[in-house]
Amino acid sequence: GLVADVDVVYTPSVSDIVRLNYTRTPRTSTFASNSWYRQDKLSLSYRKRFFQKWFLTPRGSWQFNDYPELGTVGGVTKRREDHFLQFGTELRYEIQEWLTTGCAYNFRSRDSNLGTLDYENNRLTFDVTVAF
Repeated sequence: GLVADVDVVYTPSVSDIVRLNYTRTPRTSTFASNSWYRQDKLSLSYRKRFFQKWFLTPRGSWQFNDYPELGTVGGVTKRREDHFLQFGTELRYEIQEWLTTGCAYNFRSRDSNLGTLDYENNRLTFDVTVAF
């Protein structure tokens, strides 16, 4: 099928970046007899630079996973379809051009047509990145 990865980037000023992305691609699967699934994902983010070394990035996305083969979960047999909603924000500090640190919060929800596979996830992360 069709594989796509499209980015639209808008930079209204030196400190602002808006990014819209659409990706459609096959992914490897370990679900039932499905060795792969098709993923469609649409995401939007906005990055704001302030005080020269700080970056704030809120983001959100919608994702659809479509499995081609039948699978059985909880006595129900059908083709699996999952819808994901994801929202979050990240705060980063640039210590040096090659050294950054940050923290991020992310919420993710999966709504599957096989109801026992639904979930919600809240994640808080802290990191240090060294680029060379």
